[in-house]
Amino acid sequence: MNFYVLDENQVQLGPFTAAELKEKGLLPEALVRTETSSDWVPASELSELKSIFNPEDATVESSEEQAEEMVNEA
Repeated sequence: MNFYVLDENQVQLGPFTAAELKEKGLLPEALVRTETSSDWVPASELSELKSIFNPEDATVESSEEQAEEMVNEA
């Protein structure tokens, strides 16, 4: 999924991947939108970007997903 960001002059930048936004140091309060939405929201409100701001959440989700996959494979 790609994201767009509003800069300080209200100019739309992008598209960017989540990894690119992390690399650029995206701030939680930055206004972003997905390529499928026209609504601008703070980056911290998008579930797809939460791991950028709280890597522990990504680890927990990853562990939960792995556990679920193991159960489904059994």
